[in-house]
Amino acid sequence: MVSRQILIIFLLIVQNKGNYFENSDPYFTLLTSPAPRHVRIQHIDVETHSDIVIDIQAPHFSWQLAHVYDRQGNQIRNIKQTGYHIIVTDIVRHQIVWNSGYTSSSSSTHILYAGLPFKSDTRYTVRISYFTAQYQSQWYIGQFRTALFSLEDWTGDWIGSNHINMNQLRTVANLKSTRIQSATCFISGIGYYQLYVEGELIDKSRRLDVGWTTYQQRTLYASFDLTQILNSTASTNLGIGVILGQGWYNRQQWIIGPGARPELSDNYGSPRVIMQLNIVYIDGTNQSISTDSTWLGREGEHRVDSVYMGTTMDLRAARSCWSCANFTDPYSLWINASVLPSPVNFTAGGQFSLQMMDPVRIGPDALHIATSGRRGNVDGVQGASLTDGGVLKPILQEHVNGQLFDLGQNFAGWCKLSSLNAPKSTVIQLRYGELRYSRGQNQINFAGLYYENLDSIAVMDTVVLNGTGNETFEPIFTYHGFRYLLVNGYDTINKDNIECYNAHSETRLIANFTSSSNVLNQIQHNILWSQLSNSMSLPTDCPQRNERRGWMGDAGLSIDETLFNFDYLNFYLNFLTMIADNQSPDGGVSDTVPFTVGFNPADPNWGTAYVQITWYLYEHTGDVSIVEKYYKGIQAWVDCLTNQRQRTGLARMYYYWGDWATVQGTANTSLVSSYAYLRDVDTFINMSQILNRTDNVQKYTLLYQELADEFHRVFYNNLSGVYVDGSQAMNILPLALRAVVPTSVRAAVLSSLIDNIAKTGHFTGGIVSVAPLYPMLSNEGHHDLALQLALSISYPSYGYMFNNDIQNATTTWELWNTLPQGATASLNHHMFNSIGAWFYRYLAGIELNALQTISIYPRMPYNASLLSYVKAEVVTIKGSIRVEWSRLSTDTVSLTVAIPTNIDAIVSFDALIKDGQCMKLLCDNEIIWMRGEKNDQLSFFKPVNGVSDLCESKRHNVMSVRVTSGEYTFIAYWAYLRHSTSIDFMQKLNSRYIWASICLFGTFLSTIAAVIVLSLIPVYLLEHSSSDGGSPDAVPSPKVMFSFASDLSPTDAAIFDSSTVVNTNTISRQLESTFQLPTKSLDVSSITPVNFMSDNNNNRRRRAISKSTAVGSSIDLVIQITINYLICRINDCKIHLHNRIIQVINSHRQKTFTVHLLFNNGVRLVSSVATCTAQSMIATGPSKYSRLRGKSCINSDVDICSNGRLPNLYDASIQDLQNGLAKGYFTSKDLVEAYIARINEVNLKGPALRAVIEISLVALDAARISDAMRTNGSILSPLHGIPILIKDNIATRPEDGMNTTAGSFALLGSITAGDATVARKLRDAGAILLGKTSLSEWANFRGSDVPNGWSARGGQATSAFYPQGDACGSSTGSGIAASIGLAAGTLGTETDGSIVCPSSRNNLVGIKPTVGLTSRHLVIPLSQAQDTIGPMCQSVADAAAILNIIAGRDNNDNYTFTQNETVPDYTQHLIKDGLKQAKIGVLRGLFTNATASEYPEYVISEFNRTIKDIFAKLGAIIIDPVLEKPETMLSSDDEFTVILFDFKYEINRYLSQLKNNNTVPRTLQELIDYNNKNADVELPPGRNSQDLFHRAQNTTDLTDSKYTNAKTNISRVKADAIDAIFKKYNLDALIAPTEGRSSQIAAIVGYPMITVPLGFLADTEVKTNVNTTLFQLPIYPAPNIPFGLAFIGQAYSESRLIELAYSYEQATQYRHKSKPFEAAIPKTQLSDILCRK
Repeated sequence: MVSRQILIIFLLIVQNKGNYFENSDPYFTLLTSPAPRHVRIQHIDVETHSDIVIDIQAPHFSWQLAHVYDRQGNQIRNIKQTGYHIIVTDIVRHQIVWNSGYTSSSSSTHILYAGLPFKSDTRYTVRISYFTAQYQSQWYIGQFRTALFSLEDWTGDWIGSNHINMNQLRTVANLKSTRIQSATCFISGIGYYQLYVEGELIDKSRRLDVGWTTYQQRTLYASFDLTQILNSTASTNLGIGVILGQGWYNRQQWIIGPGARPELSDNYGSPRVIMQLNIVYIDGTNQSISTDSTWLGREGEHRVDSVYMGTTMDLRAARSCWSCANFTDPYSLWINASVLPSPVNFTAGGQFSLQMMDPVRIGPDALHIATSGRRGNVDGVQGASLTDGGVLKPILQEHVNGQLFDLGQNFAGWCKLSSLNAPKSTVIQLRYGELRYSRGQNQINFAGLYYENLDSIAVMDTVVLNGTGNETFEPIFTYHGFRYLLVNGYDTINKDNIECYNAHSETRLIANFTSSSNVLNQIQHNILWSQLSNSMSLPTDCPQRNERRGWMGDAGLSIDETLFNFDYLNFYLNFLTMIADNQSPDGGVSDTVPFTVGFNPADPNWGTAYVQITWYLYEHTGDVSIVEKYYKGIQAWVDCLTNQRQRTGLARMYYYWGDWATVQGTANTSLVSSYAYLRDVDTFINMSQILNRTDNVQKYTLLYQELADEFHRVFYNNLSGVYVDGSQAMNILPLALRAVVPTSVRAAVLSSLIDNIAKTGHFTGGIVSVAPLYPMLSNEGHHDLALQLALSISYPSYGYMFNNDIQNATTTWELWNTLPQGATASLNHHMFNSIGAWFYRYLAGIELNALQTISIYPRMPYNASLLSYVKAEVVTIKGSIRVEWSRLSTDTVSLTVAIPTNIDAIVSFDALIKDGQCMKLLCDNEIIWMRGEKNDQLSFFKPVNGVSDLCESKRHNVMSVRVTSGEYTFIAYWAYLRHSTSIDFMQKLNSRYIWASICLFGTFLSTIAAVIVLSLIPVYLLEHSSSDGGSPDAVPSPKVMFSFASDLSPTDAAIFDSSTVVNTNTISRQLESTFQLPTKSLDVSSITPVNFMSDNNNNRRRRAISKSTAVGSSIDLVIQITINYLICRINDCKIHLHNRIIQVINSHRQKTFTVHLLFNNGVRLVSSVATCTAQSMIATGPSKYSRLRGKSCINSDVDICSNGRLPNLYDASIQDLQNGLAKGYFTSKDLVEAYIARINEVNLKGPALRAVIEISLVALDAARISDAMRTNGSILSPLHGIPILIKDNIATRPEDGMNTTAGSFALLGSITAGDATVARKLRDAGAILLGKTSLSEWANFRGSDVPNGWSARGGQATSAFYPQGDACGSSTGSGIAASIGLAAGTLGTETDGSIVCPSSRNNLVGIKPTVGLTSRHLVIPLSQAQDTIGPMCQSVADAAAILNIIAGRDNNDNYTFTQNETVPDYTQHLIKDGLKQAKIGVLRGLFTNATASEYPEYVISEFNRTIKDIFAKLGAIIIDPVLEKPETMLSSDDEFTVILFDFKYEINRYLSQLKNNNTVPRTLQELIDYNNKNADVELPPGRNSQDLFHRAQNTTDLTDSKYTNAKTNISRVKADAIDAIFKKYNLDALIAPTEGRSSQIAAIVGYPMITVPLGFLADTEVKTNVNTTLFQLPIYPAPNIPFGLAFIGQAYSESRLIELAYSYEQATQYRHKSKPFEAAIPKTQLSDILCRK
């Protein structure tokens, strides 16, 4: 046992050796070069913006260099750009407007456009390629369009009404019947607007638009691309509507709230809108539709809207489809709109400009997740998860003065009520609050919500019902800050009918921070939620009361933290522009922007936001143009402060707010103002240096020196040796400033501060002084104290906010004592969020340095118990930076860092022991430096790939190295160093280390020798094969045998020419080239040479190996590779390594003979009697079929190979194969060999389609048995001897050796009770289960970011019809495999679309049977209500043949007993005139208004043509349409609810039945935990979501009303919609294009569906290189991607559907009109197996 453990440890040590310390260039080979990733145009991320609009003539472009990996799968370090090439083209004119040519540059960010001027409202394509020393990237191709550059480009008027509350406007436009090339809408509605076209809200998640500005100075407009929407409109009459809201363009905001300014209210008034729709037809003609007085308007159902007071909506006044062209209103309430003046004061220089920042949104579109970390909350954190899609459901319901709901999280937004059933004119009111009343001191039990912190407003949304039943109410044009919702006037509502939306300006979450401290984790949670709650087109102060202003102080204090966490670059650039708009001629800026309350010039600590926001935007992006743009305005602000100081001096520097929200009063607020002033001057000096403004550098440096001297002179108290009174804030602020506190007194001032904090036990300052406190303490050697303050949970502290007796906060408070003393204050503020930046800069140690050279320097507490680990990630413009450190002990730390491509980093190791020194440094488990006798010797033991410049700071005892891009894991050891004693200690340590290594190595040699002896016992050598017809001059080369031993697989061997095999490195290369096995994933120590000295031993081995039919000769060298399952399961050699090794073994088993041909004697064997016979004996063993094969190679039957008798395996039908088998042209074993060879050609090699996840170890044995039975006249079925591939969620018996994993490593090695019923039926029918196909992991139900065809085990499967194309899912591999002939047929599974969609995309016939026709027993489940198993084949006939076998009842699946006892013979329904007189209904409503991503335009065109040309010709009766409103048939929410509940129940049941004794997950929760623990393989970047797992885990049981109600609703859809249509029209089937929402029609009710090929996408239907921030997604749409036509029937109507599908198939033969791309079609045919030469 001990030796085994030592062996394991040693193997792991050796395994890591060399991974990163050798030159990796020989391994640098890419199948395809990567494309630029994460492209940004003017800071707009193309991954999250499908429609990019710019309004400047010189935008800049940025991109990331993709990570690349060597052939061993290791990320290659030091990827640097050497140049780029950018081409911008005018799409319409086909004119190149900029071609940069090859530009030598390492810069990949902020590359300025330098081409021809852009034109207004024009569309452009940008192509970007970058170059490195190793390769040129693929081209990224994207699009953007321009706004209206001039006011002259606008043709519309501002319209509305000053007489009535005209908040609903409409018009009808007449379009040409010509197809539209582009349709672009430009619109601004103020305060807010919503745009409708033909009754549909445009951009449904977009709310509270346009953004709030000082409208007279700048009003924003938005733009929408309506091309697809208009082209999908059937009529030439187009209805357009606009709803208007007051928003901030109202007078109330000026007359209430602190600092009301009623005199300004006259500048505001009625809501108004301007809109212009520019249309370009494909014939080149133009049309413009714009707002004017012909538009009609009325007061709509929303009677009142107010940002502060809420919305009142009267549903009795609602008009259905009021924006539709065919709308008529019997009440004639519409009047002509009035032309109103523009809100912009153009005379005073006002601007009407494009809204470049993202809009306010709700739902999943509001927050995009860019990080690679876990989803959901960290354990121990209270509140809702930001990553759960932005929709909150109540966690608690009580009856307290109405129906009171707790959302569990404080946030900004509103709630929607649904399923409202009450009489007409019922009034329902919604009230919102952050806090509930608690029992008072006199024990009076107050009830309801707490409103005192709302100040002078009443937050309430009101609805008057129309009484039509199932009504829905969602407020518009308002938002609230709340955690609790009170519903009055409707007591029957329950929490299932409520969902609330987290509203905020759209952004990406670009950072994660977690630690070992629940306190820090909760602070981080609260920071994130409070920041988003106050990001509503501008940074507000709070979301609940009568403020919500753009307070500059709050924005400036939280900017650094915000930019770490969120991609809000354009958000803050917009805010900076508004600041500049408001700046007064004397340089003053205002306290609030827009300037509503406060002062101008602002308090210096508020006005500093202008400077700090600009600086941190530069710091986080490196974009110098930001500094350039606002430089003059910032200089004017600094000069404004200078003028103020000249009047009063620093001693009486003006102030208004000071160190706001302090624990104790501020002793001298002028010091606080002076602090901001000096910091602004210092920052301006830095800006001047960046812009090379040497004049200003000199001028303001002198000013700063003067100010620093004055600051110390007027505020320093010489008597007490502190500043002012020595209170904390008074000392913190000067200490935080550069060169203000003289060196002579600095230590004393700092000591006074430390003593004060220690004495009080907490911080006593406010929002200004807390910001520099934590960084200053960490920098000054008091990091432990900073941590202690941050971890405190007593008042006053961050931790107290969620550790008090009243309410545990889920957002940051306005005051330290908001509860209970300051209960009238806000519970959702962000001005204290500055500590969040300290989390990243000091706890994680990430300093971005304007993305020049990153610094990674996490500060370490001496007290290791304060914080034991930190994990952080920041996604920058250049890529993701990840830091993870863990204290292994008091004196040891592990630090893992990941550095993006095209940038270097300085990684520093903070001292772990006070006055200690670093003694040893490891990188990737290799000692790279150790302190020796010469303490100052700083050189590496050996060259380290990517690591250089080792240095040590003597002052702080900090070690540092420079690293290039890549991933690194360091371990640093620290100790006290005491001169010679320590040197002696190190010498002893080194000698002990050496002796321990020698002992360990000796033990290893003994152990490995034992392993070799034991593993080689069953192996011996055959004599050289007879070669009667061979060349007499051939001299056999020395032979090397590679023997693989595994406790999961029998020992196997292959023989190679060893003429060049002289050492283990060469052997590794040989393995690599032959088996595609990355040598770096093997443990080098397990490749052990053994010389054969004893003939007796050799003979013994020969006898053993003859049983495995290996080719042999005298063996000179055996290489024994032992793969032990336990090593890989319990150590760090990774589960995926084990799987890859096993796959190689599997591959090797089928390749044995081919390898022999390639390597024996170094040449291919010639075709002769002897070699042909040898081939036969080797391939099949001694049986009658050997003679047949030998004969077919050399005698008169050899023409089998060339006379067309052998079917082409690319498209061979099952009947073709049966004919050949019956005539003896080939055997089932030949088929298996041929299909395996075809798989090996394209699965991992060549195009690497990754369709097959594993090949059966016993497939050849099964084929031999099948052949023997056929010889004896026993044919079990039409599938006898036919190789079939099945999906990797269909169980097979353990003795076959195949895994059943749903693509996840979690179930690798899981043991099922046997075959799934469908697998058993195939086996009983004589079919050969060839292997398992890859799939979308967990049938596409683990996480919403997992792409089609990706699984942890299988990798990314891609289409054979377009390189890297999306083959759809989840039965992706089954579709790909069937499409190119990797088996005769495949099985897939479907819950919704998982058979029919990949069948459609892969040019196949796919049958999704009625739920209950095929058994789901031992198929990894998703939903008992919808799961089904069906065939995926190249023809209807093949699919019917397989369906015959797998259909039928099963005692293990009670659903199957709803079918008839006798299964029909589906092959009897292959009727060519099956469509004659068939009644076919067209589901046109599904795709009439659908998006192009659902139903590409070309698909609809071909579908329509087929109906007209084919169905009519075949005599079908077409009813078109039978469905105009698809929502009557679709029930997405109900379907999703059912699946969530079903999945938890079903997967727990499946996992609990596995036979592994708890070695695999047994519940969904354990599965989630497994993925988190093995995130490196299961949750890689960009595919790491488990949100669906989490949502399923959070369900209750199947008695929950949510589940039962959803089931009831679906039953209603089945009866009232689907069945009703069949009955109404007496239909045989419904038809639609297969993809999009078509599958859901059949899925939700369990009905059958068959898809048959319809066509292939045209070249114009392409979206190339679709990237995420982390990896390339499969591409769709793309040229040549197939698409299908779907037939949908009622339950158990498969026979009729097969008649229809077969009739259509035979008439069209669309499948043969195109083929996969050349490299994707395997070349191996049966002739290659039968007739080798």
